[in-house]
Amino acid sequence: MGNFSSFRERLKDALSRIRAGNRKAEEEQREEAPPIRLSDEAMAFMRSFTEDNPERGAASEGSKKAARRIFSIFHEYAGDDAVITTLRIAPHFYKEMAVVAAVSASAVSILCIIGVPFAALIVSVFYIMQLINGLRKKPNRFAKFFVTSEAYNVHAVIEPEGEVKNTVIFTSHHDSAEIREKGTGARGFISSAIPLTISYAALTSVALCSVVINLFQGRLFGLPSLPVMILAIILLIPSAAVIFYCRSFSGRFSPGAGDNASGLSIVTTLLHFYSRKSDEGSRLSSTRLVFASFDGEECGTAGSCGWFRSHQHLFSENTYVINFDGIYREEDLVFLAKDGNGLIPLSFSLASRCSRIASAMGYHIGVGKIGFLGGETDAVSAAVLGLNAVTVTSMAPGTENPSHSLDDTPDKVSEEAISEAISVAIKLVSEREEEERKSPQMNYLDGTKHYRISKY
Repeated sequence: MGNFSSFRERLKDALSRIRAGNRKAEEEQREEAPPIRLSDEAMAFMRSFTEDNPERGAASEGSKKAARRIFSIFHEYAGDDAVITTLRIAPHFYKEMAVVAAVSASAVSILCIIGVPFAALIVSVFYIMQLINGLRKKPNRFAKFFVTSEAYNVHAVIEPEGEVKNTVIFTSHHDSAEIREKGTGARGFISSAIPLTISYAALTSVALCSVVINLFQGRLFGLPSLPVMILAIILLIPSAAVIFYCRSFSGRFSPGAGDNASGLSIVTTLLHFYSRKSDEGSRLSSTRLVFASFDGEECGTAGSCGWFRSHQHLFSENTYVINFDGIYREEDLVFLAKDGNGLIPLSFSLASRCSRIASAMGYHIGVGKIGFLGGETDAVSAAVLGLNAVTVTSMAPGTENPSHSLDDTPDKVSEEAISEAISVAIKLVSEREEEERKSPQMNYLDGTKHYRISKY
């Protein structure tokens, strides 16, 4: 009887340990995939933010009002570690670059017609160099002549308990896009940019050929042959196309629920989540968290460019940037590893890792890219400074979405997509903390590693 009683006690003890283990596993699982209430909170914020701030053109009063609201919320969650900063940006950057293109194209054409192809080639090459500088976030000599306005960026910081060994920056933008009467979104931009690019390349070729011909003839000046004149005159047409492009904007702005109140709602919810953990005594041990919302994404990522350049004191040796932009449907979600109109690589290793985390959690989020002249996101502002950066988006090439239109309303945003983005972000931070505790010297974002996870 005594042996049976002892056996029963041991069995009860074993069952208790099993139950305790199950409870611990459930708690760990809840940390990996946060409660659905986080996505509820994000969706509620997105709806109210879109309703209260329906038009948020870059550097406009609407965008500044939105930034002030964001700051008040950030301050509520982070106290004095929430900051609002100002900078000057060119809110009509793309329009003004298009006007410069028209003027430059006309100058190149006229110089070819009057027999000064060498000067035409210089003008053409100079414009192309400045355009590339603008796309790659380098100084653009034309930009100093553009009209600028004051814009507001907002960020908040949660410091770890111990020494900072990692920094994770969650970013979004709060401005919304101006609506075009003819063509919307990336397609509208491409429909205008590609003909201009082709015609400008042709103009440059005309000037180059004329220079070569004149050099063979032993002169740099002189009237070109009639076919070149005809071609130069025909290529004046792009100037009219650019004027049409600039006039196609309606002066109204998209409600911007998906692009990008959705991304802002994720960043705000993540700040609230980690703020609560800190208040509860569960502050991260070695990871600094930064939460930022930028103005001017829709005019060449101007706000984020200024912010990243002026806040490098927040970076650590291991800094990772997760940008949320254009969250619509979960089946379209990707982690971008190439951005900036196809010219700027983001962190393939970080994108692959995030995709792997998503897969382990039962989500299907691959690695994608933006092709040539396909647009850009705020992640490029971090990437050009050498930071590991990716963008989570549902706006990769080949997807249908209502961005840059009046139809970009909260009902177009999937709560499941919001939930997946939040879950992966939290799990990434959790993994970084765990890895730092186990092996602080190991680099888990080694650029030599390549994961075979891709949607393309």
